[in-house]
Amino acid sequence: MRIMVGQGSCGIAAGAEKVYDALESEIEKGLIDADLQITGCIGMCFLEPIVDVYTEDGLHRYVKVSEEEIPGFVQALRNR
Repeated sequence: MRIMVGQGSCGIAAGAEKVYDALESEIEKGLIDADLQITGCIGMCFLEPIVDVYTEDGLHRYVKVSEEEIPGFVQALRNR
């Protein structure tokens, strides 16, 4: 699984760095096996922070993701 967090200037302004850090923490705890990456502008500023999850099923895009949602987000990914 590959997880990409949009960190263009709009993403950063909307809290994408905090979302990335929270995801990184969950991965370091071993709660999920994923390759976490940063990408630039995705082109939808009004939906930031955007998290793209690439699985064998394809792309799954999550929008307006908050740092506080990450534990539940990771749990949902584990249950896929």
